[in-house]
Amino acid sequence: MRKIASLVALPLILAVTHASSFAGVTCKSSDGQEHDKHSFTQGQCEADSDGSGAKSISHGNGVGSNGFASSQTLGVANATAGAHSAATALASSSGFGIAISNSRGLSMVDATGGRAKAVSSTGGNAQANASPGDVADASAKHNGSSTAFATGSGNGFANAISDDGTATANTCGNCRTKATADTKGEADASCASNGSDVTVEATGGAIAQGSDSMAPVCNTNAGGTAKVTSPMGNCDSQ
Repeated sequence: MRKIASLVALPLILAVTHASSFAGVTCKSSDGQEHDKHSFTQGQCEADSDGSGAKSISHGNGVGSNGFASSQTLGVANATAGAHSAATALASSSGFGIAISNSRGLSMVDATGGRAKAVSSTGGNAQANASPGDVADASAKHNGSSTAFATGSGNGFANAISDDGTATANTCGNCRTKATADTKGEADASCASNGSDVTVEATGGAIAQGSDSMAPVCNTNAGGTAKVTSPMGNCDSQ
């Protein structure tokens, strides 16, 4: 199986060339083989599977696009990359992963028994990982960065949303986190205790941190707004 490049390395594979039109390329694998297509004007795709009934499908939709999907042990992986973008989807242990990128976005998912989705555009960087029974959802645009990890024992949900900000959501139990950041804000939400619900929002350069184990932080020294709702207390700079 091909070694997967990290999100840090992915920009190195993005072409910066011009094409007047494109139809795109598609790769599919469910037979235990690797399938790939490469086109200077339409993009490139690769898909592989282990032959267990796992399914992979990847799309490269335009010049400089790179879609890669890999599945094992009944996983389903789907990656779609637009022009000058990269999308990588990994799925195993009956997991379901979707990675979508456009406009120089970078998306990567690893669905190890769970459901993970990452969507990026306009230079955004989105990553989502999900363990069995968990759900992780990350979206990023306008050079924002979103990371959503749901790695508990099941029934956890992590949601990270960024628009020119940095959002991180982590769950390590049967709990829910949501982090939203825009205009240089930094939002970090985490939980580990069953039944916890943590919501964090940051805008305009503010820093907001919330969890079910530490007191909330709403720091607006650099401007903006911050808001946290958590079992350990709430704060709101507005």
